[in-house]
Amino acid sequence: MRAKHFISIFLVVLLFNSCKKIREKLFSTRMEGKVIDLQTGKGIPNAKLVVYESVATKGSSKSNYFQLKIFYADQDGNFNDKIKISFPDEEDESYESFFLKAEPDGYEKTEGRDYPISGTGILPWGYLRLTRVNKNMVLQCNPEFKLDLTLVDKEPLYFGSFKELYIVSGNNGFTYLQPNGESSFRRFNNILLEQNLIMPSGELIILIRGFNQAINPSTTETLLRTYLSLNKNIQLTLEY
Repeated sequence: MRAKHFISIFLVVLLFNSCKKIREKLFSTRMEGKVIDLQTGKGIPNAKLVVYESVATKGSSKSNYFQLKIFYADQDGNFNDKIKISFPDEEDESYESFFLKAEPDGYEKTEGRDYPISGTGILPWGYLRLTRVNKNMVLQCNPEFKLDLTLVDKEPLYFGSFKELYIVSGNNGFTYLQPNGESSFRRFNNILLEQNLIMPSGELIILIRGFNQAINPSTTETLLRTYLSLNKNIQLTLEY
């Protein structure tokens, strides 16, 4: 009796797995292209590449990202690799897409699939078409540079005040950057501020705003606004 019960359970599990396999499609796709430095136009040696799966529930705008594979370009930035991907049919309750993203060390990091490089509109990733070879993919990455910034306040603004340092992307509206994954601004109330920041290259705006807590903390006064073209390591001292 026990043997018959075990066989029945085994057949049910086997049938469930068979149906699950029928609902999934298996693709083998190839990825060919080059990872390029946005500033120099040259290939990035040994650039890291990651294949991501984007999963979103139907009717939702939020996606979750999962790493499927990591591989590396050659000395000239060229890559040629393939991956097998299991993809559900249209009856599945979630929507899935796949993309290839370049993530070389020393270059500006982007978030997820939709976040562009600061002030350029360029995306260092590309969708993967599962039904054909993905040829001539060009993934552009923006290098990062070190900014040594010293701020010198010649005179105290007023008693009970504080100041905030903003670093802004000037080419795409006022998008406040977040260096080193920290807050988009640095608050300080002393005379001298020294910061060592890793910033993406390009046109940036250094912006300092003052707040008077004694009167109204929401009222601001712009103390400094200067444009900076950051394309190499730079030491900068600003007086205001």
